[in-house]
Amino acid sequence: MTAADPLAPAAVRAAYDRRARLYDGVVLGLSAGLDGLYRRLAIEALAPRAGDRVLDVGCGTGLNLPLLRPRVGAGGRLVALDASAGMLRAAAASARAGRTRGAALVRADGARLPLRSGCADAVLSTYTVTTTPDPLAAAEEMLRVCRPGGRLVLTDDRLPAGWFLGPVALLRGLRLRGWRDTRTALARLLRRACGAVASREWHGGLLFLLGARRPSG
Repeated sequence: MTAADPLAPAAVRAAYDRRARLYDGVVLGLSAGLDGLYRRLAIEALAPRAGDRVLDVGCGTGLNLPLLRPRVGAGGRLVALDASAGMLRAAAASARAGRTRGAALVRADGARLPLRSGCADAVLSTYTVTTTPDPLAAAEEMLRVCRPGGRLVLTDDRLPAGWFLGPVALLRGLRLRGWRDTRTALARLLRRACGAVASREWHGGLLFLLGARRPSG
């Protein structure tokens, strides 16, 4: 990785730190008001149950957490992880305002989760793996922490790497990596690891969902 890489972890963290206060409005606008629907569909695909331990990797400002809490109930455990301190501060402010209850907020890189293998019943990641230099390594890390028989759902976009950092970063990302088909590569990885993979596309094909269950054996 070079210093000019738009997906260098420090550059991504700084970008999200700067935009944390605006993030909810930005994603709502970019999704034409459908962000909440897409998140609900992702959580339906994850199918968390009462008492589950659920990881939200790349939790951002915590938009998934109010949707997850009723599904896992009082006996469930929510752990929300993000590399951006600014995003976690926004998630904590949401919790103080009563919009999010009972989630542990952890600052961590999605490609190096500080968790033991097989610790989670379900792992959710929305718009996270394509912000990393190696999306496949990030997905493998999420598979690692998902227990046998557990569920993993990834929702992300098919736009050029670095687009969320602005036009200069977008062009730099295209020059370094080209326009990689992250969805196909992730689906292939999940199929090798889990067998069957559920797939959906939204927003004119720009957004995708991949869901899988780790083999129990």
